Amino acid sequence: MATDGMISEKPAPLWGIEIAVTRNAPGATNSQRLHNPTERISRHQAIAMCTINGARALGLDGITGSLEIGKRADMVILDKNILTIADNEIHSVEILETISKGKTLYISPNWQSEMTRCNRQ
Repeated sequence: MATDGMISEKPAPLWGIEIAVTRNAPGATNSQRLHNPTERISRHQAIAMCTINGARALGLDGITGSLEIGKRADMVILDKNILTIADNEIHSVEILETISKGKTLYISPNWQSEMTRCNRQ
């Protein structure tokens, strides 16, 4: 994933997506302090920026950056839908699981508990 580290305060894709969409600090609601509001992009464009377009910029779009047959299974599972929540809440979405090459690299304790509970039923 590619991020805009010089623009966002920390190199976190969800922060970068929110900043690209709002042109404001993560969580901010004051529209009078927007940074170049004409440069806002859609959520779909911002997600593409961190997925397929980031992979394309690195010359890796043939193997990663989108979920397709023959590509690596690189993805994250989030606790909220970043396409439907408020713009200024995107940065606060919890990453439940990170999967790279089809293998789980990170799983949050809350998600692990939920998965264990579901498997028992």
